[in-house]
Amino acid sequence: MLVTGKTLGQWLLLAIFGVVIYLCLRMIQPFLMPIFLALILSTLLDPIYEALARRMGNRNTLASLGVCLGLTVAIVLPVLFLSIALAREANDTYQSLRDPETVKKIAAWLDPAGNPVLKRIELWLPSSLRFENFDIGTELGSQAQRIGVAALAVAATFATGAFNFLMDYFIMLVVLFFLLRDSAYFAQGVRGISPLSDRQEDRFVERFRVVTKATVLGTLVTALVQGILSGVIFLVLGLRDPILWGALTALLSLVPVIGSASIWVPWTLYLLAVGSYGHAPGRYCGRNR
Repeated sequence: MLVTGKTLGQWLLLAIFGVVIYLCLRMIQPFLMPIFLALILSTLLDPIYEALARRMGNRNTLASLGVCLGLTVAIVLPVLFLSIALAREANDTYQSLRDPETVKKIAAWLDPAGNPVLKRIELWLPSSLRFENFDIGTELGSQAQRIGVAALAVAATFATGAFNFLMDYFIMLVVLFFLLRDSAYFAQGVRGISPLSDRQEDRFVERFRVVTKATVLGTLVTALVQGILSGVIFLVLGLRDPILWGALTALLSLVPVIGSASIWVPWTLYLLAVGSYGHAPGRYCGRNR
């Protein structure tokens, strides 16, 4: 193919256009997830918005604002409740670790003479890692400063994560507001550039709504069931704050891989540590039902 100045200019212009598109995508990359979540939520909340708009006399702006405020209340109140409860629980845990009785219980659990499971494990460990060489009271005292520094680091990380969450949530809320209020305008714009026919577009949109609702609602219902069952099991086992830990189990069950295991595994180890050998397997089996 003969390369002329005109052809070279066209390829150069195409390359520049590609670079500009790439840079634009890199610029908006941090906002892609909030925008995507807003699109999903607009699909789920559109029936509520339509009903609210009809009740308000087709005041679309107020209806969209009402849906966004309702969503914010539905998210902020549980998060605020869980944050306060977790802060209280962390303080209680810290005070419990400073209690000599708790230290004695943990030390007794780490004593192979009274724990046949640890006695078997100890046979496979080198002499430097034997449990009788481990003084938990001394270790807790010597590591107190490091624990405090680590707690401050965790608090700083949590504060940074909370700020990023608030920024992403604000962006998502703004996008959601306009997607709900101006849904007809956006739909008309998409139809104008879409190569599909009106019938194909309608089928695609309907299929997208069905799949989105089924996926989101299925995930939420599964998390709710796990949270309720875990809360009941915590209550039966006599653990404190079963509602809090059930709610956390439901929330963390949305996280892939680790999920609710990040709640029931530590509690199982705790029950083993305090000598509740019958309750610990029950907690594990209850999780796997």
